Amino acid sequence: MKPSLFVGVDLTDSYARAPREVDVAILDAQTGQAVFDKLLWPSQGADCARAAADLAGMLGTDKAVLMADGPQALATMPNNTPLVERYLGTPGHTPWQVPEPRTRPFAGYIRTSIEFFDALIGAGFKLAELAKGENSANLFEAYPGAAWPRWHRCAQPLGWTGG
Repeated sequence: MKPSLFVGVDLTDSYARAPREVDVAILDAQTGQAVFDKLLWPSQGADCARAAADLAGMLGTDKAVLMADGPQALATMPNNTPLVERYLGTPGHTPWQVPEPRTRPFAGYIRTSIEFFDALIGAGFKLAELAKGENSANLFEAYPGAAWPRWHRCAQPLGWTGG
């Protein structure tokens, strides 16, 4: 598969009393044009599967690569944080059991993300772990908070001073 769309999604906590809109960035690989948008997200954890199916239908899982800012899976039992979250220093820590909303910091956000990734897989997206060596993975977890400082360090020698 050669993707024609690269999509970034910045998830929200759908269990929050007033969930914020979800930021979406879509890059057309053919033209290099980017579109930035916001999606209303179902509140109180409602209908993640419908939102994922709508997104899959709009993008087409055969031509889009989707990266979501949120955890894709739980930690291994009995850990309270996956190794990658410890390494990257993420603010939220994904436990080995799906947390109940509002029981700990980031609990609703983690639950939303796990449900969203599950729904995206159900809608036809493939995680790298599920692609089994094929070159067909098109669903990835992203943590921009770990990338931004590295990009900033790389850009410093080129004269960029931030802003």
